[in-house]
Amino acid sequence: MIKAIRAIWIFSLSLILVYGCSDSKRGTQEVSTGIEVRKTIIYVEDEQCEDVALFYHEMLGIPYLKNGEDYKWVEFETGACKLCIHHNNKGMKMPMSGTTHIVFYLENQDRVKSLYEKLISSKYEMKEIGKTDKVLKPGEISQLISWETSKGESITSFWCSDPVGNIVQIEPRHEE
Repeated sequence: MIKAIRAIWIFSLSLILVYGCSDSKRGTQEVSTGIEVRKTIIYVEDEQCEDVALFYHEMLGIPYLKNGEDYKWVEFETGACKLCIHHNNKGMKMPMSGTTHIVFYLENQDRVKSLYEKLISSKYEMKEIGKTDKVLKPGEISQLISWETSKGESITSFWCSDPVGNIVQIEPRHEE
């Protein structure tokens, strides 16, 4: 059961990376396969729901679409593909921390640096990461990482972890 859930999760994330989220009402890219990702759900243990929801809302600034008082089902406005937090009410064994990697685009480089400074000035601890060592524990943030896109654009981004160890990558919007 866990392997099936993990396989579906990896397949969903692969579709997002390959095709992007689409919604013709929002004027974004249309998926040519006839299939689109509408929600990405992160399952967390009951006692972690509030911390995870507050990380995405307060630290990253993502607006709520739906939020119950107990944080056991939360939807965030992240464009055509919603990000959701759901409590583990199915008794599933949770996957290893850090097995999920979510990439968020901000509108420009200044917003990326501003969010980085916000996280550094809060509780996040800097951890130097390299090309092969990209494991972060909850509460850790990478250095600013400069790289060049395939189109020759210079980009600065960073990685951090959410309260349950999922990797969150922040970079400015750019052509891939």
